[in-house]
Amino acid sequence: MSDMTTAHAPVTGMDLKLQRVAAGVTQTAIAGQMGCWRQTVSVIEGALRPPRHQVQRYRVALDQLTSR
Repeated sequence: MSDMTTAHAPVTGMDLKLQRVAAGVTQTAIAGQMGCWRQTVSVIEGALRPPRHQVQRYRVALDQLTSR
């Protein structure tokens, strides 16, 4: 699979969770960065295909937390 194809592949909540755990970030920390409840992060991570806007917010928050 090319990089272009994988960049547009659907993202699962489990993909996001695995990225977060690998980065050593808690649900509480990412929720604080996103400005939402921890339970919201749990719902996103449990979704088969979370909405794109949530995936984008999640990834931005994770990037901000890991670039400190």
